Amino acid sequence: MSFNTVLFDVGDDHVATITLNRPDQLNSFTEEMAAEMTTIWTTIRDTDDIHAAVLRAAGDRAFCTGIDIKSGRWWGDLNIWNQTDPVTGLSSRQRRSSLWMREGDGFVLRFHQSTPLAPGHGDPG
Repeated sequence: MSFNTVLFDVGDDHVATITLNRPDQLNSFTEEMAAEMTTIWTTIRDTDDIHAAVLRAAGDRAFCTGIDIKSGRWWGDLNIWNQTDPVTGLSSRQRRSSLWMREGDGFVLRFHQSTPLAPGHGDPG
């Protein structure tokens, strides 16, 4: 598999190495990079012979500065409510619900343990 903005390799140790490879642009994401990362995460998810993944970045100035705004607002027309996570296969809405439930469980657990929300303010329950 060959990509333009990302390096991808799977070693004999079953570890996938993903390298963001736009160091001159501080590894900022373009639409092409986002599509390549989706392909890579889908490959990792669907390949039983890959046991772990390491995400790195080329260059020494920045790991990643986010979205490359110089390439235009390519993300503006995407419907954030209907995107599918390539790793979990969940839609954005399902993923937020599952995170809320996990955070909610932790919140309930904190209340159950009578841990104050802020030091010095007593038991929140």
